[in-house]
Amino acid sequence: MAGPSAPAFHKTHRWRSAFQVIVDYEVASFATDRLFNQILTEKFRAFGRWIYIQQKLAPYFAYVAILCLFIYVRCVEARMSRDVENKQDLSFTMWVKGATSPLQETTEYRFNRWLHIILSIFSCVLLWSGWNKRRFNPRSFAIVQRGSWGSFLSVLFYRNMTCFLRSSTALCVLVSFFFHLSDDWIWELNVLAIAVWFAFIHVIELLTFFEFPGVLITRIVMIVVGDITTFFLIYAVLLVGFAFAMLLVFQYPQHEVALSFSGSDKQLDLDFPSVMLTLVYASVASGDYTSVYFSTHSPLFSQIVALVWGIFSYIILLKVLIAVMQGRFIMDHEYARKVWLFPFADQILKFERALPPSQRARLRTGKPAATHVDLLTETEMRECPYYIIALQSSL
Repeated sequence: MAGPSAPAFHKTHRWRSAFQVIVDYEVASFATDRLFNQILTEKFRAFGRWIYIQQKLAPYFAYVAILCLFIYVRCVEARMSRDVENKQDLSFTMWVKGATSPLQETTEYRFNRWLHIILSIFSCVLLWSGWNKRRFNPRSFAIVQRGSWGSFLSVLFYRNMTCFLRSSTALCVLVSFFFHLSDDWIWELNVLAIAVWFAFIHVIELLTFFEFPGVLITRIVMIVVGDITTFFLIYAVLLVGFAFAMLLVFQYPQHEVALSFSGSDKQLDLDFPSVMLTLVYASVASGDYTSVYFSTHSPLFSQIVALVWGIFSYIILLKVLIAVMQGRFIMDHEYARKVWLFPFADQILKFERALPPSQRARLRTGKPAATHVDLLTETEMRECPYYIIALQSSL
């Protein structure tokens, strides 16, 4: 829009604020700007904190509470089902009273059915809200360090962590309901175990709205996605190679070793997945496999292979990973705060736009030019200039 008669852009209906433009395009240079951070902090203290607690934390905590209650009652019901299969016909209530009753007639059984239905409905809402939280637009990656694949993966995962955790939790609950309808209680309980794991990780993720846990969790995510992903790629390559070597060593044993969970003896691993698990356990110094190595056709050679694997996996790779993680944790604080800041600012601005116009006008940042603010009308309040006064030394 150009010409002498053209109105200023900030007076058109599409204009919101320069603050909104900075947040939408994630202008990284403003992440350390004192005025930008001051305005953001005042908005957070004025309305952002309490709106987040009321609209985000409280409903999800209620969902987790219902999920935990359902899991507890479902575990009681699973034990009751086992008792019924053993022809004891014990219900939880009647068991306390010393009597018996069919499982389907118990209050717990009917209560758990309704609880499962309510939980499934809430899970559908959670799945929908999680899908709406996806962020794959190019603006979401403006903060990525150029040429850094680990930085791109870290930002990609962090910006879509809410989408992933909410969707995973909801899908697991819904899949468990499907297994429940098909009377497959083993997979139902297994999927519920995964669901509650995702649910509590999302509780931690919700705390990222607050700066101290938010920056800390962002740094952890960057380390996990960046450094640990690279480490596990190298670890997996070595693991497959040594697993094939140990698989050959374990063939044609001198004598079979009995499996014993209480003693020190271990069973010979004659299949590839078991060999891989054995090497993983050995790399974290879990268990004594000396008896296994002495039972192979070449005890000395098998011990040499195990020793080389221990040197590579435990002494070299794990120690290097710990050293790299310590260095990254110290260096990445400023960059982690930039990654955390703009999603936080975007959420604050969404809360502000959802406020009623009168309340939005009264919660503006800064000090009004008028002395008696309470006597102003809504229109006067919105048109009244606001100022942020700071000394030169504090800028």
